[in-house]
Amino acid sequence: LTKSTKFSSIREIEFLYYEFKRHVFIPEKKDCPPAFKPTMNFEQFENMMPPCFSNKEHYRLTLQSLFTVFKWGTNSVTFDCWVRAMSVICRGTPADKLPLMYDVLMDPVQRTISQNSLRFVLGEFSKLGLACASVRNAIPTHNDVEFIIRSLFSDNVPVLNLQQFSQRVMQHISNPNHPEPWKMLMDGFGMFPYIYFNFCYHVEQILAKSEQLLTFKPHKEGWLIKHSRGAIATEKWARHWTIVE
Repeated sequence: LTKSTKFSSIREIEFLYYEFKRHVFIPEKKDCPPAFKPTMNFEQFENMMPPCFSNKEHYRLTLQSLFTVFKWGTNSVTFDCWVRAMSVICRGTPADKLPLMYDVLMDPVQRTISQNSLRFVLGEFSKLGLACASVRNAIPTHNDVEFIIRSLFSDNVPVLNLQQFSQRVMQHISNPNHPEPWKMLMDGFGMFPYIYFNFCYHVEQILAKSEQLLTFKPHKEGWLIKHSRGAIATEKWARHWTIVE
């Protein structure tokens, strides 16, 4: 996966696997079929994604749109699908994100983008009030949604296929002085930075600190095992790779 995605560190993928594994059922190794691949349904996916404490109904609708993307052309979300989608969201270029954005914004029945599908999905995203890191943490508004719709459908075409959508968006964002709504669109109207900061940012900080500590002499590294007693004869164990200066 480090070769086929934009994650260059095996530690990042290990962390993502840990998060994925916490929300799906994986049988014990002795009971696991050779070709077994854990899959995730929407309820598990919803529990794994970072919570949104305002506009929960709108957030659930946006997660349903994202869930179709994370399936990556399959019938369910596997770890491989999830990592590939996370790679695009957290590390992808605008050109990488456009097919993913198209799948989020399109009408699921017609499989094309219309003004109505664009207005509905972006409207739901804007109601979450998530900040867009690329525009100084500005929050998208209804006016930003309408600006994008007017720009994409300036010639009054009824629908856009992937090629048309990609060409029109790239035409706007290739201009260094392009308006802020296009930057918001590439941020998924705040959803992509929200996912990035919840899943990848702190891992990057830990890895950077680890590399820094490894340059000190002496240092120790190894597994740190934490044990805590749970409720009514249950115990919890947690194992972390630790570097100590």
